[in-house]
Amino acid sequence: MAEIKSTMDIIMERTRSLRMTEDEKRAFKEQETAGKLKGLVQRCLDGAIDLTRFHDQVTVLKNEARDDVMVGRLLEKECLDRIELGKDNERIFGMIEEVRLDVPGIKEKLKEFEEQVQQEKVVRESRLIDGLKEKGVSGSAVIPNIGADPGWNEYVGEMTRAFKEKAQGEGYKVQRKA
Repeated sequence: MAEIKSTMDIIMERTRSLRMTEDEKRAFKEQETAGKLKGLVQRCLDGAIDLTRFHDQVTVLKNEARDDVMVGRLLEKECLDRIELGKDNERIFGMIEEVRLDVPGIKEKLKEFEEQVQQEKVVRESRLIDGLKEKGVSGSAVIPNIGADPGWNEYVGEMTRAFKEKAQGEGYKVQRKA
């Protein structure tokens, strides 16, 4: 009777002559490193590791990848992607210092965006109060629910995207420290 081959045997037979190009190897290594960095950043944000341990782990990843520039670029992107308007981003700023970015510059740009969002919030809340007054609802106990404004979340999302694009170099370059 014929031998029954496992799926792995069939795959190995069919791919025996295939070889990865250098570009494919580099892309695979970059994807693998990005995944490791994502997990590392998340563990640091969750408080499972402190910034010292984070630094040590990034150093290990740089040694494994043998490409400090790639690891730095991926870490920069991962950290900048996690900055949120109106939230406490200090832990992220500590991680950003790992890639020697100008944290005060990023904080200043973030502050500018947050001020813009706050100004828009005041305008929209005023409109909501005016709308409630037209319906006969008024008084000192009336507090508008900005989250119920259909365009508010969209506006905040757009401002967040704009900040991240600019921070990642589309509108102004984040200055690297020497």
